[in-house]
Amino acid sequence: MSLEILSENRNLQNLVKKVEEMLNVDITKLPSYELGIEAGINIGLQEGIQQGIQQAQIEVAKKALKAGIDIDTIAKITNLDKDFIKSLK
Repeated sequence: MSLEILSENRNLQNLVKKVEEMLNVDITKLPSYELGIEAGINIGLQEGIQQGIQQAQIEVAKKALKAGIDIDTIAKITNLDKDFIKSLK
């Protein structure tokens, strides 16, 4: 009986080793990894562009305030909130 158990344990150990080898995958070589990286870069670029646009709108609003342009007109031109524009003074 104990030889039978030892044999089963040996087979089980071999199976465990095979499963471990199958699960040991370099994720950087998977196609989905590359797609994920690409998607992340695209999202980052879009966010950076949006931040740049918003910063430009704020700069325009600041210059317009200094030039004496009224807040309603600045809000229409920049699409910024009137209260936010007031806070720039």
